[in-house]
Amino acid sequence: TGYYADVNDDGTVDGVIFVDSAYGASGTWGDYRGIYSFGVLGNLKSYKISTKTSSYSGKFGTKQVIAPNGTSGNARIYVMALSDYGTNNWSNACSTTQTVGSVTFRLPSKEEWSAFAGQFGITTSNYSSTYGLSNWYWSSTEYDSSYAWFADFSGDYVYDWSSKGGFSFVRLCATF
Repeated sequence: TGYYADVNDDGTVDGVIFVDSAYGASGTWGDYRGIYSFGVLGNLKSYKISTKTSSYSGKFGTKQVIAPNGTSGNARIYVMALSDYGTNNWSNACSTTQTVGSVTFRLPSKEEWSAFAGQFGITTSNYSSTYGLSNWYWSSTEYDSSYAWFADFSGDYVYDWSSKGGFSFVRLCATF
């Protein structure tokens, strides 16, 4: 967790790692709605320190860059993009994807947002100044036909009462 990722080993840093399924992760970010749990998986892909970009300095510190080392095995690394993809309503946010090599970035679930914020200790006092995050982000998790979950960094929690018709920030994640 905390290392940067080059998901297709092309020399471009694509995001920051927030969960490694070789180790799993669990906890709570914010209140009881921010519970997350990612189990330990088997038959996992292997990874290496990138030979094209061995380290990177960004909002998450100066760290090594992890890249895939072959293609066999299950994807194990969860990575959050380094920048926002803009703003949109929930339906359009859910259909937003970006493909990098063979890896598709998509809208994170509420559990992925909670793990991301929990693993980095993101709070109301550091989300913008330290990490360069916006205040509200859509999650892919639907609450009901009218509402969806979102991550509220200005309030330190995930919340389930955001109207799908409203606009919020979009940031994408992937597993590779």
